[in-house]
Amino acid sequence: MSTKHIFNNPNEALSNCLKSSSALNPSLRLDEVHKVVWDTSKPSAHRTVSVVAGGGSGHEPAHVDYVGRGMLQASVSGHIFASPSSSQILQAIEKTPRHHDVLLIVNQYTGDKLNFGLAAQRARSNRNIESIIVGDDVSLTRSAISKVGRRGLTANPLVCKWTGAAAERGLPLLEVKLVGEAIATNTATIGVSAEHCHIPGRPVDGATNPYVELGMGIHNEPGARIVQDDDSGNLITEMLSYILNMEDESRSFVKFDKQDAVILVVNNLGGLSSLELSAVVGQTTDILFDKYGIHPIRTLVGSFMTSLNMPGFSLSLVNLSNIDSMVHSQDVLVDVSLVDLLYDPTSARAWPGVCEAGVEKVVEEAQMEKHDVPRLYRPTNENELFIETLIKRACEAALAVEADLTKWDTIVGDGDCGTTLSAGAQAILDALDSGSVPLDNLPNLFDKLSIIVESSMGGTAGALFALYFAAMCNQIRTKTIGEAVQASLKELENFTPAKVGDRTLIDALAPFCQALSRDGIKIAAKLSQEGAEATTGMTAKLGRAAYCTSNDSTNIPDPGAMGVSAIISGIADCFV
Repeated sequence: MSTKHIFNNPNEALSNCLKSSSALNPSLRLDEVHKVVWDTSKPSAHRTVSVVAGGGSGHEPAHVDYVGRGMLQASVSGHIFASPSSSQILQAIEKTPRHHDVLLIVNQYTGDKLNFGLAAQRARSNRNIESIIVGDDVSLTRSAISKVGRRGLTANPLVCKWTGAAAERGLPLLEVKLVGEAIATNTATIGVSAEHCHIPGRPVDGATNPYVELGMGIHNEPGARIVQDDDSGNLITEMLSYILNMEDESRSFVKFDKQDAVILVVNNLGGLSSLELSAVVGQTTDILFDKYGIHPIRTLVGSFMTSLNMPGFSLSLVNLSNIDSMVHSQDVLVDVSLVDLLYDPTSARAWPGVCEAGVEKVVEEAQMEKHDVPRLYRPTNENELFIETLIKRACEAALAVEADLTKWDTIVGDGDCGTTLSAGAQAILDALDSGSVPLDNLPNLFDKLSIIVESSMGGTAGALFALYFAAMCNQIRTKTIGEAVQASLKELENFTPAKVGDRTLIDALAPFCQALSRDGIKIAAKLSQEGAEATTGMTAKLGRAAYCTSNDSTNIPDPGAMGVSAIISGIADCFV
């Protein structure tokens, strides 16, 4: 796995990647600000549904290269491994034809579900919106993922293709959704890799890994277990046992019988050579037939859902017989073959198959927008100066713990907790310096903070902070500070199932919110710190840490909780 990159700046790499879309497919356009790519070709007259998908970048060709006739109408990209914000997703929805209903394809990760859910809620005022949550990982037991669900892996691009083809054939929204849900429900995937991927701009971890990690996700989170055996046949046999184990109900997510029509998908996680990937196909095909009597009716191979340069692959089995029963029993696709849908033509350049050619290029005219001169906010009295000091101390406290949070999150997650939190803190400090933070009006202040953190942090943490500040904007209009922080915590419960004891940032936030009015800020901050420290030893039930089974994972506190505690302590230190 190489730790050297042509583009060492991840933002520069993503920006240029998105710019390539229109060069490679002239019918596509890019909204560079919101990282949205959409198809400008005239939609088929009989089509009434647009399919929109997206997520963190680093998984290309998903989803930017799946935009085109017969597949996605638009895609939206977040920062590397971080969900796009709800405002980005709303822009993607707005790029679809106004007379179309919209189907959102969402990977089973907290940040994606939060941001796509928020965008769908906001868009439903004038559009028919439905969503499919895609999860197909089978590496962990049902009990281990009882709250978070199966991670979304290779099934996501399959759902994008099948639903896009169904929409192109003129099926209505609920029937297109049924097709997608049937695909997601009946796909089982497991991944392996010899090493974690390397993110441009990140320091290099000098530790070396054993042969492979079995059950790798697509965000650098640890696998389910280490496999020391370097026999590829044993490795693939074990991977298939996770998918096809019928006896163990705790691991059996999709039922397969010998007579079922099955599609095999071999996905390159980003860094495997073509030779090795093809070798995986050959060996997997042999083991499926020799051990299970299964002969796939179709096999797809290539890079469908990657993880930057991760030197590994994933295996997926799709049970077409189960899917066929689900959709035909409800009079959907009565005269249509599911295999035909999979191979229906698409102009999406990354899908293996025949693409449309000669699409006429549409020339866009640049429009100049007039902007009012923004008002500058500077402290004009002691109260506003004190508010500015509180914000600065909170941000400085977040920056001070960045290294510790990164170290801990490298063990239990994807290593970005420290940089994500510090990015939000620095963005707020920059906004204060530029005079763009309203200090004279608390509702406007929290509204501005919500916008800043959503645009600068991304992912689950950014969504949660943005939602909390947005709730504070509304609650502070009629309540005291103490009442508002508690009411905002209650609002947050509408978007996340996290409770105290689940090993999340709620373990630090909830004690503070519940104690502030009763005990004052000093005691409330102390309770927040105790809540964060108490996450040491807890088993994570939510977030990417829920997928981590490392022996070291419970010997450290939850990074998110410790970050929240540090912010609160920074504020509390301003009070005598």
